[in-house]
Amino acid sequence: MHNSHLKVAIIGAGPAGLVATRHLSESPNLQVTVFEVKDDIGGLWCYDEKNEADPHFDSHKSKDPYYQFYGNYHASMYPHLQSNLPYFMDAFKDLIHPELDENFPIYFNIAQQKNYLDAYAAKFDLRKLVEFNTLVKSIRLYQNLSSEDQAKAPEQRRFIVQTSSSQENKTQYHAFDYVVIATGEHSKPYVPSIEGIEKFKGRIVNAKDFRHPNADYLKDRKIMVIGSSFSATDICVQLLDNPYVGPQPVEKITLVGRKLFYLEKSEDLKPFIERGKLSIIVSEIKQVLNENTIQLADGSTHEVDTLILGTGYQYTFPFLDLEKDKIIDHNPENFRGKFFGPLYKRFIPIREPNLFFLGMLNAGGLLFSINEIHAMLIKNIIEGKIKLPSKEKMVQSFLTDLDDIRFKHKVPLENTLLTPLAMDVGFWMEMKDWLEEVHGGDKKKREEFDSAMVKAYQKMGEIFFAGNIMSVKKFDYNTIFPRSLKNSTEFA
Repeated sequence: MHNSHLKVAIIGAGPAGLVATRHLSESPNLQVTVFEVKDDIGGLWCYDEKNEADPHFDSHKSKDPYYQFYGNYHASMYPHLQSNLPYFMDAFKDLIHPELDENFPIYFNIAQQKNYLDAYAAKFDLRKLVEFNTLVKSIRLYQNLSSEDQAKAPEQRRFIVQTSSSQENKTQYHAFDYVVIATGEHSKPYVPSIEGIEKFKGRIVNAKDFRHPNADYLKDRKIMVIGSSFSATDICVQLLDNPYVGPQPVEKITLVGRKLFYLEKSEDLKPFIERGKLSIIVSEIKQVLNENTIQLADGSTHEVDTLILGTGYQYTFPFLDLEKDKIIDHNPENFRGKFFGPLYKRFIPIREPNLFFLGMLNAGGLLFSINEIHAMLIKNIIEGKIKLPSKEKMVQSFLTDLDDIRFKHKVPLENTLLTPLAMDVGFWMEMKDWLEEVHGGDKKKREEFDSAMVKAYQKMGEIFFAGNIMSVKKFDYNTIFPRSLKNSTEFA
């Protein structure tokens, strides 16, 4: 027999894992353990220089446990990155960035956000619950294990988690009643298939591996960047007018993407286009013709020295046995690896509702807030204060979500996608309403917070989708979202 406490495993100590740890550890009936592969908290905000674009790190591949297990390095951030979001959209309850520094900028850098996460962990004493340098290699349902593997378990609970410690060089088995997977999305790059790519003799770099804008493979080069979203556009900004180190010596950048219409009237980018430094083409790669010539779908050809793929990421779950446990369906070859499920409300596997996915939504500026709401919902579900519907009703809800994605919003079949803005605001409100059933609180303060957040979000979108991707970070959002306002425990 095991003790009366329910045991919860949280996989990952990035922002999602930390907020889950904060809320779940407040329950006296839950015993929380966090497994983190790095030696520090912060997830992607814990900067790591290692990347596949730099041959100096090739020798590290055989020594890096994460690389050996996942086939890629964990980190995806570059040192001169400036956040895509105002600070108040990347904050959790009871700790807003200006509390650390009254001069905290609206748009912060990596070090500033890492300091925030460190302060958050310190305020709620979270580090004591984290097992660092620990790779989760397997999460299995006890009932589906062989008798030999069941014998390795320390006790009989719903999940058996196998971990490997890089410090002690040993494998351990743990038993848990619940598991929260907070490993994130932004580690496994999606690499599109390009006809004739083997002919290309220039440098091919994934946006995930971009680090320094003055790297040799970028200096005085003709660069083609592929992609329509934040990774691709921000790399262009890093090279054209880096917010920290200024313009970089590139010969020309050609930005190519199927959804770049919003940049065609950009006042921010107009000077670079007029000087011949930047070209924006709404298209996609058709094929590589020879060692440095790329043909686009519109028929145009371009000489390219360096090709940067800002084509996004895909989900990966090597620690789940999708065949034996069937907790979710996921095929990395289908829908760019972006679809997995069936999920209730985009975070609860319907076949195994004792497991939760946290921080894996494409939810624009509301992701931090949604992650915290989901963490609080998970706590209340485990404590029995929130009852999930029948599996039949959850399946119907899932199918309705898919119909909304395909037919109402006409976006790719990606069940964690919550853009355009109308989708994520609606989902955010729905989750808040659900939490309010058990949380309650000051409705007036919630309305004030919600209104300010949405207005700031809309303003950000208005500037960005007018193509002014530099001006969006120069607007004073404190005129809309006052620094005195924070998402406290006083409301859902």
